[in-house]
Amino acid sequence: MKNPTLYLQSLSTVLCVFTLLALPLPAAAQPSETVRYGLHQNKPLNFTGENGAPQGLVIDIFAHIAAEQKLDVEYVPCEWSACLQMLERGDIDVFSAIGHTPERETLFDFTENPVITNWGLIVTGPRSGIDSILDLEGKRIAVLEDAGHTRALQGLLGDFNIEAQFIEVRSFAEVFEQVRSKRADAGVVNRLQAAEFRQDNLIHQSSIIFNPVEIRYAFTQGKHAELLQRINDRLLALRNEPGSIFHRSLEHWMGKQTATGLPKWLKWASIFSALTIFALVSFSALLKVQIRSKTRKLQQEISERKETESRLIRSEEQLRLIFENAPVSLWREDFSSVKDYVETLRQKGVVDFRLYFDAHPEVVAHCASLVKIIDVNRASLTLHRARSKDQLLNSLSSTFTPESFSAFREGLIHLIEGIRSFETEAVIQTLDGEKRNVLLQMFVDPQGTNCDTVYIALTDITQLKQVEDKLIENDRIKSEFISTASHELRTPLTVVRGYVELLLENDSFPPKQRREFLGHVLDKSTVLERMINELLDISCIETDRSLSLEKTSICIAEVVKLVLNQLTLEHRQHRFSTYFPEDQIELMADRGRMVQVFENIIGNAIKFSPKGGEISIQGEKLFDKYRIRVIDQGIGMDRKAQKNVFEKFFRVDASNTAVPGLGIGLPLVKNIIEAHEGEVWMASEKGQGTEFFFTLPL
Repeated sequence: MKNPTLYLQSLSTVLCVFTLLALPLPAAAQPSETVRYGLHQNKPLNFTGENGAPQGLVIDIFAHIAAEQKLDVEYVPCEWSACLQMLERGDIDVFSAIGHTPERETLFDFTENPVITNWGLIVTGPRSGIDSILDLEGKRIAVLEDAGHTRALQGLLGDFNIEAQFIEVRSFAEVFEQVRSKRADAGVVNRLQAAEFRQDNLIHQSSIIFNPVEIRYAFTQGKHAELLQRINDRLLALRNEPGSIFHRSLEHWMGKQTATGLPKWLKWASIFSALTIFALVSFSALLKVQIRSKTRKLQQEISERKETESRLIRSEEQLRLIFENAPVSLWREDFSSVKDYVETLRQKGVVDFRLYFDAHPEVVAHCASLVKIIDVNRASLTLHRARSKDQLLNSLSSTFTPESFSAFREGLIHLIEGIRSFETEAVIQTLDGEKRNVLLQMFVDPQGTNCDTVYIALTDITQLKQVEDKLIENDRIKSEFISTASHELRTPLTVVRGYVELLLENDSFPPKQRREFLGHVLDKSTVLERMINELLDISCIETDRSLSLEKTSICIAEVVKLVLNQLTLEHRQHRFSTYFPEDQIELMADRGRMVQVFENIIGNAIKFSPKGGEISIQGEKLFDKYRIRVIDQGIGMDRKAQKNVFEKFFRVDASNTAVPGLGIGLPLVKNIIEAHEGEVWMASEKGQGTEFFFTLPL
């Protein structure tokens, strides 16, 4: 027998076959358990292959365990966020290639043993300049929606106060496409996905890695405890078994190779390396003393540099806090492009930029468009009523007014002339259209170069300007009042003096004529007394002293009749009518003050009805109040005058030919009525007459 071993193997095989044929057939197989497996595209962990079949590291391992456990796996394709929602609802039973986090632990049941460890990685386009987490400031970052690495990066940027724009997509392929097409400056993937695109010339792996997580199998919470335990036990056994499907699949998909021996060339290389190392060690011994000395100096320099950098960082952070929390609007701007453009104008022969800007205002607008806004603080958002910095910067053109454009022009001329600071008043417009007065202060950072750092401060002085305008208006009104008061007081005083002089110079006037003269003197004295009393009342109101009232039970109809008795004799061209349905109604009021009210209101109706006409005084009871209405057929007044008619010293017409008066009658009426806890108002149309109303409590 040439090969006894081969013979024994053949004999053993034949006996096994006969033994199997002699065994009874097994009963019908028990129905297998169906498991719905969420499949999303995350190569090489799990994905759909070119043949349409599920593939990947976690697929191979789960399929092997499923076959052992007699599980029928139904693969349900879904996108990442949809898979998470379906797993939470129970529309699928298991989901893989998912990072284990404390947050997800509250939503799903995880295997205790991980399949692999993964972490987040930032990918960019070539020559992006993104090398650290700080370089992501203001960048567009493509991320997978509802992914753990996405939330981790958002939290990391928030800790560093770094603002970036996140572009959410539904797959890693879309992340790479966003970066490749330059619609995003960077993208967030896991390190396994990044390895798949290592040969892509348009994708660069940065040095920014974060958020290490364990990749595990996740099950719908509270529904598959027994199945979860079986999967977990087999996963642990496969991890500990060399040559198992776990290790074979890991080698296949992750590119791991098992060493089988050293090639000859490597042995010779090792010998050569050993000799080289020996020579280097000998040479290094000679340099140790010098290296130690240099190292100590270098360590000292590094320590000093770190301390300097630390102080610089603290100083910059303090400056940023001051900038961000300053109570005035602060803008940090870059004028370098403006300066370069101005230099081109100089080379073209422009010398007098003020004259040039006057002739070419479009050049000023172009210079404004070249200014780059680096940053604005919170007070700027408040001043312009913007919800965010993006909203303010995107709507910047709407905040310009002719006044602010003129201020920019003046500031630009100062910069061109080498003046590094400038201050002026301007007007801006908020995003909701309101005009605000501001004090604009501009200064160039002396440490900057080429005007690349210019600070603009805007202080809201709207209220100060309003106070200033009010003071100017008050001065004007005061001067006008003094002039008017002098005229109004001089007129009756001149009459009184004229009659008194006549009586003193001539004793021959008959008694009747003398009595007539004295009557005129008495009338004008009464006018003077009323004017002086009203001035005293206004003075009392101006000093916040309340008007004195002596309330008694009075009949309004009788007060009106008393006032009309005198006015009817003096103004025969007017017709007076009264209407009081309840003549004897009694009110608690100051009789003298009510006479003042009616004398002023009816007196105004007479003065502003120069052609005569009817003046009607009416009274009626309205619930718990009594309303009085005075109607004339005079010249009326416009809406602008109606808004100010109860203001002190206001006169509808302040010219020399206007209706006489000091502008204190109606303000006094208003204060008297309000002191009685009543209200006063009016209605008028230009050329249609005027109606005055006031109420008193019953």
